[in-house]
Amino acid sequence: MRPVDLREHQASEVTLSAAELAALLRRQKALDLRIEPGDENHWRLTPGSTVGALEIGDVLSLSIQPKLDIGRV
Repeated sequence: MRPVDLREHQASEVTLSAAELAALLRRQKALDLRIEPGDENHWRLTPGSTVGALEIGDVLSLSIQPKLDIGRV
């Protein structure tokens, strides 16, 4: 399982396999996650206001951190 770390409301370029992309697309709406194509197998992932961690099958371990440090929340 591969970890993918994101930050709330911040776009990140991530390389995804076909299986990883399919797993994210199935949960895109529930995660409030925007997925946009980049170059080749690169994708721009932009989470909304949902923060937390989720294991997506045995494919990805997704972590979305708050945009502010925990001490400031």
